[in-house]
Amino acid sequence: MTTPDSGDHAQLKDKNTTSSTLNSNSSGNNMNQSSTSTTSVTQEAISNETTTSKPQESSFEQAFFFGLTIDDAVNSTDNLMELFYNACKFNHLELVKRCVEEKHVNVNELFNNDYPLCIASHKGHIEIVRYLLAHGADVHLKRELNLSNARSNNRLTRANVTYGDSPLSLAVKYGFEDIAIELVEHGSEILNANNDFEKSPLQDAIRLNRIRVLNVFIDKLKKTKGTSNYDESLLLQKKGDILRQCLINDQIDALRIFVPNVWEELNSDFMFTVLSNLMLKNKIQSDRAFEVLETILDAIPTSKLKMYDFGDLLRRFLHILQAQFVTINDDRIQILYLRTSLLFTILKYHEIIDFTKYLDLLDVYFRAIYNSVENTGEGVNQIYEYIVRFYDNLILMGHLILTNNTVILKLLECEHVQRMQPIDMYLSWRARNPFLLKESCRLMIKNRLPTYKRAILEKLNLNDDTLSYLYYQR
Repeated sequence: MTTPDSGDHAQLKDKNTTSSTLNSNSSGNNMNQSSTSTTSVTQEAISNETTTSKPQESSFEQAFFFGLTIDDAVNSTDNLMELFYNACKFNHLELVKRCVEEKHVNVNELFNNDYPLCIASHKGHIEIVRYLLAHGADVHLKRELNLSNARSNNRLTRANVTYGDSPLSLAVKYGFEDIAIELVEHGSEILNANNDFEKSPLQDAIRLNRIRVLNVFIDKLKKTKGTSNYDESLLLQKKGDILRQCLINDQIDALRIFVPNVWEELNSDFMFTVLSNLMLKNKIQSDRAFEVLETILDAIPTSKLKMYDFGDLLRRFLHILQAQFVTINDDRIQILYLRTSLLFTILKYHEIIDFTKYLDLLDVYFRAIYNSVENTGEGVNQIYEYIVRFYDNLILMGHLILTNNTVILKLLECEHVQRMQPIDMYLSWRARNPFLLKESCRLMIKNRLPTYKRAILEKLNLNDDTLSYLYYQR
């Protein structure tokens, strides 16, 4: 970066290769002048002296290294574009203005595979960016990739080269959110060509948690019509890509911005995308999985949650579990419980669901798991316990009312219950024994609250133990 000095001088503090070469030249000349009086010259300096000969071409770095005035720099340089580019790079606004207004430099001219607006955005020089935009800088220009190494290996040619970062991509990547917002206001594209999400500024904003920028991006996508024949916004067309990126990076803040803008399109596909991602082993073993899920559910109105097909979500969820747990052992049973807890976390946000409609589905699933472990001879007892806990959670949450004779009879007729005596015994006992007082109170509270979300429960001013029981008991 350059610092202005009195008399319109400036000293360059950030020297690149060109200035380093000049420094070597200057050192060689000084050594020639003082060689008769200096005896402690190192061999390396002598070598430098012999290798430097003719002066380099005038450049921005050299001009300021010698302390030239801005007038001299503008009028004496042999490469005006190099001067202009480096003025943008080192945040010298006065010199940028002189180049544009007096020398009529093309603000969109390529220099060393780069553009002035790109380098100014990369370095975070917002006043330079604003000036360039005001004087016709094209926000759609992209850096060319550095092809020297690739070409040496015959991997790339000019015909098949893809371009690098746009000014907006650079501003997002390097955290200059004010610049990014300015660029969007001037029409910069937040998606790549053909509205491609991959490696776009939108993907980077989510990945790097640029929340202010993401707010602007989401708002623009809502107002932009999609590219298909359907009458929907670009945000709705890209909601799957955005959701997956938020889930990959566990971006809680991004989800809080995104979900309220798309919940009207909520369906079982949306919720299944959430579940299938969070069920991955590396996700489910971290506390973030449940925090991510609850962030999404908190952003969805309770009335909307009951409008999608929960049975379809349950069917696909059980299908994945069945495929993943062909065998059960002590190491895998914990993962099975954690993944199932995701389903019960969703149920916690729902009003009472009549699970008698899904007993046939549960029967198929439990029989398949039981058959797998029975054939291997390993994990039978663990499966008994897992199924008992599964039903116990449904009972405690009010989704299975065993005091209703029709419900208990239908359950006892299920093939998996008849084949697994411990399950039969447990359900028969549960039907004869009413809830504990605290279990009954919990159901009464749940049924009376407008929504069973944590924020609502916290307003009840309960002690920590009671709050934990009400909220976390599944």
